[in-house]
Amino acid sequence: MSVSLDGVPVPDFQLYPGLLLGIALTDESHQALETLSARVSERFACAPPAVADLTDSPENDVPAQASAAVIAALQAELDRVTAGNVALTRAIAAVRGDHERTQAAFARLENFVLGNNLAKRTECLSLLPARELGSILLSQDSAVEQRLPVGSSGLSDIGLFVADVECPQDGMLTVSLRTVEDDVLHATWQVLGDALVDGRIRLTLPVGLSVEQLTPSLQVAWTGDGVVRLAVAMFHPDPRFQAHVAGVPDGRVLACRLWSYIPGCEAPIPAVAILPTEAPVRPLRKRVLDAETLHETINLVPDNPHFRVLPENDALLVHPMGGAVSAAVVPGALAATAALIRAQILTRSAEAQDIEYAMAIAPADLRPAPGEALPPFSEDAVTGWVRLPPQETGDLLLPVTTPLDGPHDLYLMTRLPKGGNDASHALATFGPIMVTE
Repeated sequence: MSVSLDGVPVPDFQLYPGLLLGIALTDESHQALETLSARVSERFACAPPAVADLTDSPENDVPAQASAAVIAALQAELDRVTAGNVALTRAIAAVRGDHERTQAAFARLENFVLGNNLAKRTECLSLLPARELGSILLSQDSAVEQRLPVGSSGLSDIGLFVADVECPQDGMLTVSLRTVEDDVLHATWQVLGDALVDGRIRLTLPVGLSVEQLTPSLQVAWTGDGVVRLAVAMFHPDPRFQAHVAGVPDGRVLACRLWSYIPGCEAPIPAVAILPTEAPVRPLRKRVLDAETLHETINLVPDNPHFRVLPENDALLVHPMGGAVSAAVVPGALAATAALIRAQILTRSAEAQDIEYAMAIAPADLRPAPGEALPPFSEDAVTGWVRLPPQETGDLLLPVTTPLDGPHDLYLMTRLPKGGNDASHALATFGPIMVTE
């Protein structure tokens, strides 16, 4: 049996599942419909369409019986579709529930990684200043724009070098990050002029850019009196990748350092980071004192030669010496928003004696010179001395009970316990160090 529509044969794959009901008025048509049903079942492995056999019905009853068969078939199809929609809705709800549980699990995993400093931002490019190439003058009338020499996927931090600043208190540096292909603005940072005197700034995104690989572009503008000179690293032959000053290619490339992280994920924020002006406010935000920050640490005991940063662990070695206290200070480690400092402590040698560890904070203006006495710490700004056996991990926690009135220094101190006299193998380390804001 074949079916035609307007004289055109209809293939089986189009006929079914559109065919809901066959009505047989003669023995020949009944046989043809049975043959069609068998062919449909064989080819498509599905239930065949229903067949209403009216061959033995009185002629006067055929229209009514045919109408009843059609209505019954349509009702059955409506019931089937309704049941399918209900099943689909339930399946979508189940999938949505699984998705939400998966998202919640990833959020817990991300919080665990953040809380235990199991991940860090990775430096992917470092173009250091070349002083012999001069600098680029940035004034209120001459903004600078440049494509960054990396893809946008996972981009998390941008470091710029300031060669010189004139009248720093009278202006503000505004830096914007866009991607060229879609012209999307991802972040804007604003840095007061007096914060540029250190010669470098690190602009941080709380979350790495998405996995899509686009071309990031940086726009740097200065507002106010005075000028800023941005350091450059090299000449580049392609104008597309050169710094453009007031729209004109300069021929040189800005000195910069770039970091990346897992696209779309949040990583611990460096202590020296400057966050975007529109960064979302979180109940808790963690900053990590990474190796770059710890390299700024000052050894307050010049006679102590065993003092160094362990960059692979984001840790600082503060080796105790005899009966005196060994101390180091991380200048400006704490912003005014600091709420809790947590430092992991560990003596990295099985041959060492027990060592005592302590941590404190104090205003930057109380910072002593190397060799001078430690400042007087307030009672709520210093931990107790914690005695730790070798190769056992511990933690020092220091809540900030009184809001800080400005940047504070972090003091890390070690000593031998009372009666201890052997400081050999005393590889006492602090780190990782996390600051919750």
